[in-house]
Amino acid sequence: MKKIIIAVIIMALIIINIFFTGRFVYDGSMQFTDNKRTSLKNITNELKSMEQFNLEKFISRYQINDLEIESSKADHKIPGELILSGESSNQLVIMVHGSGGNRRSVYPYAEFFLEAGIDVLTYDQRSSGENMAANNTYGVLEKYDLKDYVNYIEDDFSYDIGLWGISFGGLTAGLYISTEHGNEHINYAILDSALSEMQFPISQHLEKVDTFYPPDYMLLAGNLYTRYKLGFFYQDAELSSQLKNSEVPVFIIHSKSDEITPFFMAEEIYDGIKHDFKSKLTVSNSQHAEIYFDYDDKYKDKVLDFINN
Repeated sequence: MKKIIIAVIIMALIIINIFFTGRFVYDGSMQFTDNKRTSLKNITNELKSMEQFNLEKFISRYQINDLEIESSKADHKIPGELILSGESSNQLVIMVHGSGGNRRSVYPYAEFFLEAGIDVLTYDQRSSGENMAANNTYGVLEKYDLKDYVNYIEDDFSYDIGLWGISFGGLTAGLYISTEHGNEHINYAILDSALSEMQFPISQHLEKVDTFYPPDYMLLAGNLYTRYKLGFFYQDAELSSQLKNSEVPVFIIHSKSDEITPFFMAEEIYDGIKHDFKSKLTVSNSQHAEIYFDYDDKYKDKVLDFINN
């Protein structure tokens, strides 16, 4: 009897340790950006300071319509913008920003699509800009906000819809086109410097944490706690395994010098696509999400060729 009691106490202590360790990992991994850092004011100031982009000219040239829809999966609103090219376009690209950004941070990239006569919809991902959802979830829950905007466009407009996602936004876009809804409604997806999973950046962060717990144990605890709090495991964001369900044509853009989303991620994504309607643009020396600015003509030509074909 005494041995049983000791075993129960040990088991309870293990569970308690996993719980609190998991909560520590969760708090650091499911809130990697917030509304304050990604406010419209902060991102607008960043755009004003860019040498490669003229914000004032952009705003004066294009009609920018404010949007706001209700999330179908949570109690928050999803702010967005519909930007018109000025032409009678039947094409729309939904642009999904990366970590640390908001709906305006994609303006420099949006200018390219608008110049090509393609209208643009951009929106705030969760816990970014004016989207007040509580967590960042590496696209697992963010894909439902994207789905809500696809439904909004389908209900009120007659566009052919494409997707463009950068970095963390590329993971959101990729996870969405892996769903039945994404397969039905999206004509193509462009994934620029896309993140391919959530475990890698979390494990990279944990290796820097000053603790005597091994990173693998902390990753396991965080995974279990995330499942308890949000209903999914880290593996649900593994894009290479999810994309086997997608038939959407995909164009992958990546740099071999990318240190934020290393090049192996582009290879995982490309190999995970089981159909033949895929293409890629690879460069060797651009930093993360900088290919558009370093190779603007090549970027534009390759993307337009992909869309038109």
